Amino acid sequence: MVKQLTNGILDYSHNPNLANQFLFSRSLHDAVVEMTADELENFFDSNFYLFDEHTLQHEIAELAIDVLEPQHFRTLMTNNSNKTVYDMLVEEGFINTIDCVTALSVEYPTK
Repeated sequence: MVKQLTNGILDYSHNPNLANQFLFSRSLHDAVVEMTADELENFFDSNFYLFDEHTLQHEIAELAIDVLEPQHFRTLMTNNSNKTVYDMLVEEGFINTIDCVTALSVEYPTK
């Protein structure tokens, strides 16, 4: 089972500064400025999955496969056939890491 930090140890309300860093890393500056604290917390917690440094890459990749649309996943893998699923997700901007915490968001990639 994936050790997901969201909705527990590291959701928005427990560490808003780190959550905002993830939002900024995905060019969501306007959301941080324009949303109320409650709106921002709901937005972050419903669009990002967070993992600690002990979570295995294949566990994060498995969750990403579950949340990506099947056709979109197939297209991504076809275009990145020489990469592992995890490496493709990083390359496509779905995964990034800040301060030993890895974030996955298929709705808001870093690219």
